[in-house]
Amino acid sequence: MRGSVLTVLSLAAIIKITTALPNQFNQSGDRHGDSEIEIPGLKDSILKAQKLSEGTSKNLLNPLDFEKTSCNLDSTYFNQLKRIWLHEDFHLPDQEQDRVYRAIELNNGIIAILVSDNSTEKSAMSISVNVGSFSDPDQLPGLAHFLEHMLFLGTTKYPNPAEYLDFIKSNGGRRNAFTSSLETNYYFEISHKALFEGMERLVDFFVNPLFSEESIEKELIIIESEHSKNLKNDARRLNQALKNYASSPYNKFTTGNLKTLKHDPEKLGLNPRQETIDFYKKWYSANLISASVFGSEDIEEMTKKVIDELSKIENRHKAPPSLRQIDLWSSPEFLRQTYFFQTIDEKKQLVIRFTLPSLDYKYQKVSSIVNHILGHEGEGTLFAFLQKNENHRKSTLHYF
Repeated sequence: MRGSVLTVLSLAAIIKITTALPNQFNQSGDRHGDSEIEIPGLKDSILKAQKLSEGTSKNLLNPLDFEKTSCNLDSTYFNQLKRIWLHEDFHLPDQEQDRVYRAIELNNGIIAILVSDNSTEKSAMSISVNVGSFSDPDQLPGLAHFLEHMLFLGTTKYPNPAEYLDFIKSNGGRRNAFTSSLETNYYFEISHKALFEGMERLVDFFVNPLFSEESIEKELIIIESEHSKNLKNDARRLNQALKNYASSPYNKFTTGNLKTLKHDPEKLGLNPRQETIDFYKKWYSANLISASVFGSEDIEEMTKKVIDELSKIENRHKAPPSLRQIDLWSSPEFLRQTYFFQTIDEKKQLVIRFTLPSLDYKYQKVSSIVNHILGHEGEGTLFAFLQKNENHRKSTLHYF
C-alpha cells in the first residue's frame, strides 16, 4: 500500500467547509481514539473536490443524460442523487491513475467522495459535520466536543457502548474523531470485508444515537480527565491564555470540563443530557455533512452502499456557521505585543504569531509556500544558523 488510509477521509469536510479561519485557535478537543492515519498523495485531489459543492463540475447529470455516462447505477439508486461526478471529472496526478474516483450528492444534501483502489490493504470511511466548537452555546462551553464523545456510546441498532470499538478492533482496524472550530469529524480504518458493516455502524451515529443517562455521566468524567491532562500541556495552556485577548467565538473554552458541562448548567436549570440532544438535533443535519470512502470494492457496489446508508440521515436544512466578518482580536491593541508565559516544561520557546486574513480555497497554497520558506533547512536559513550555534544546536523549528 502507498501509505495508510485516512488523510483523504479526515479531509472529508474540505468538500463543504469553504469558510477559512485564521490559523490561531482553530483546534478543539483531543482525538480520543487511535492516532491519526494518513494517505500521502491524495490531498490535492480532495481539495479539488471542494468545488463539487460549488457546482463547478462540467458533468452535472440529470435523468435525461444518465444513459450517456459510464455509470452503471440503475434508476433506483440514480433517483436518490442530485448530482454525480465520474472519474474523468477529476484531475489526478500520475500516481492516482490506477484508482477510480467518484463523487455524489444525495437528495438529502450529503456530498460524498468515493475512491476505489484494488491494491490497497485497508478500507476506510470518514464523516464530517460542518459544525464545531465555535457553535457551542455560551452557557455550555465544550458541548460540541462532548457530543462527539457521546455518539460513540451506543445507538438504537447497536446499544452496547463498547460494541463499535470492539467491532473495529476485531477487524484489524482503528477509529478516531476530533472536534475543531467549524468541523466535527468521525473516521475509521478497517479490513476490506468489514467496510460495509463498519459503514452501517458509523452512519447510525447520525440516525439513532441513544444518549443514555448512564453514558452521559461516565463520559463527563472522561472529559474532565482530558481537561486535567490538558492543564499540564504547555501548548494548550498558551493557546488558552491568548484566547483571553480574542473576540468571540475565538475566545471560547472549547474542550469543556465537568464544571462547564454539568455543574454550571445545572445551576442555571439546564439538563446536560437534554442540551446535548438539542445541540445534536440543531446541527447534525444532512446538508451540513460530507463523507468519503476508500476501499478495494468495485466503485459501483461502493456507490450503492453509500447511497443506501447516507440517505438515512435527515436533512434539517440548517445554514452552516460563518465567521467571515468577525475579527480575531477583540481590540487592535492586543497586536504588536510581547507576552511572557510561564511554562511547565523546562524548554524555552519563542512563538511568533501572524494574523492572516481568511484564505479561500484558491489561495490555500499561500500558507504552504510561507511554511516552506520559514522551515527550510538549507544554507543561510534560520535553522542552519541555529545548528551552527552550539548554544542552540538542540533547537527545533515548528511552523503551521
